[in-house]
Amino acid sequence: MHNIDNQTIAETAAATQAKVLSPQSFIEVEKVISTDPSKSHPIHSHKHYEIYFLTKGTRRLLFANSLYSVDAPAIVIIPPHRLHATEGGPFERYNVDAAEVAMDPFQLDIIEDKQLRLLKPTEMQAQMLIGLLDEIRQLDPLKKHNNIAFNTLFSYYLYSIGKLEEDTENIVEHKADFVPSLVLNIISYLKENYKEPITLDFLSQRFSVSKATLNYNFKKFLHSSPVDYLINIRIQQAKAMLTDTNRNLSEIAEHCGFGNANYFSLMFKRKVGLSPANYRKYQREK
Repeated sequence: MHNIDNQTIAETAAATQAKVLSPQSFIEVEKVISTDPSKSHPIHSHKHYEIYFLTKGTRRLLFANSLYSVDAPAIVIIPPHRLHATEGGPFERYNVDAAEVAMDPFQLDIIEDKQLRLLKPTEMQAQMLIGLLDEIRQLDPLKKHNNIAFNTLFSYYLYSIGKLEEDTENIVEHKADFVPSLVLNIISYLKENYKEPITLDFLSQRFSVSKATLNYNFKKFLHSSPVDYLINIRIQQAKAMLTDTNRNLSEIAEHCGFGNANYFSLMFKRKVGLSPANYRKYQREK
């Protein structure tokens, strides 16, 4: 596991992928640690299941139009195509991303039964589950029979999850803070138009609401200003391009709506704790 330390952020991530049948068929395990006091991710969805295991800290999970405060240790299974996002202070979490076609009937039965329920392991149960995930992450996918070991450990991980106590009957029915449609509409707009030169004045005119109201609602429900939320969306897009493409910084800056490479580099370093070039180097060395 690699370590990056900065006064404002330290994030480590490692993933183990196995049972790869096609780009749409996979199961992978990832660990992330962040000390960023305002770490957030734009609202998004994906085609696979996500088993979100918060091991340290408190996070707020956004589903549809409601926010849920979750204290570690806690597990939430997010089904495919469900819009969601997380935000909050420093945290540690494990994610298991699993495509439906990569799982057997036993695994699917558990994951479908427990999806969208807030599961609360005891400290002892949490440590056992963490041990299973760390063992999976250490498997060498090229070593003989490790695919069988991966599947066995993953099945036992799900079996153990299936026995956990539920904090609520169903997280989407649990009492939560209602997020007004104004905020959700702006989130959707920012996600779709992050490349454009958007300002607070523009959003105020676009949604026929005062700048003070915009700032108040974003601060109340997302603990971020609209402009800062937009920058975070752009940073996430830039991270993907730095990792998956060979485009230069000017091209990435323009594509992600930063205007120029200097401003892009400044904001990226401020948010991530690394320059774009060093982030790209780190990702490719993992």
